[in-house]
Amino acid sequence: MSKVSLIVTYYPQIITLKKLVSDLLNEDTKIIIIDNSNEGFDSEGEIIFNKCDIHNLFQNYGIAKAQNLGLELSKKYDPEYILYFDQDSMIGSNYINQIIKPLENGYDISCPLVIDESLKFVYNPIIINRYGYPCKAKIIDDNLISIDYSISSGTAIHYETLVSIGGFIESFFIDFVDTEWFLRAKHLKFKTSCNPQAKLHHKIGDKSLDFRLFNLQLHSPFRTYYKTRNCLYLFNIKYIPILYKIRELIIVIIFNLVTITISKQRLKHLNKIYLGIKDGLFSPLKNL
Repeated sequence: MSKVSLIVTYYPQIITLKKLVSDLLNEDTKIIIIDNSNEGFDSEGEIIFNKCDIHNLFQNYGIAKAQNLGLELSKKYDPEYILYFDQDSMIGSNYINQIIKPLENGYDISCPLVIDESLKFVYNPIIINRYGYPCKAKIIDDNLISIDYSISSGTAIHYETLVSIGGFIESFFIDFVDTEWFLRAKHLKFKTSCNPQAKLHHKIGDKSLDFRLFNLQLHSPFRTYYKTRNCLYLFNIKYIPILYKIRELIIVIIFNLVTITISKQRLKHLNKIYLGIKDGLFSPLKNL
């Protein structure tokens, strides 16, 4: 049985990716890289990538499809644990042992403490309260806590648990991919934890604004479309609490208003908002 790390890439910065691969290899994990770049993965001659199993899609199919493909490819290693990473994920020494620890103590899914690399703020994992409203989980020292969801980057999962929960919704493409999956896992009674001793540095969005109750990550027009459309798609999923859906809709409305106010690409964002609303309301959600 083995540990398999799945890394999804799209025109990655090779220096950052090389560091992640080196750290993972030092902790004895198999590595599968699924690349969404149009020209395929360019290792820039770095021989360390020869130790990875690289699969080129030659088209950007989105993170969900790439992660699902990675899970399928991992079967040949007879994995016990699957770990997900993004191309800009940065981990510390002994990360793998720390992130797997909760899986050896009764949990099905284990998440790290995520730190935004550019702004240095902690992305708090989320607990859904009894009314269905998402609240920030309280991190107390380095104690293990139960949560309902976080971001998928850096997450470790029992292989059999992942198979039971099922893959990511590929038609979501990128935004809300991990949120939907975690809430599906919660609906199916799987237990998720956050281990603050496993710290993952990661860039979340292009820019972040602090609104006290939540941080607002600003993105490109490309992402504005998926944020808008997928937020509306959430209303088609029964196991996601209605208060959560309403909250996310309000956040996306604020996100869009702020974006078109401060962005130099105002017209592009407006066009993507229009298309996102149109498709979110009138195009059926697939793979559900």
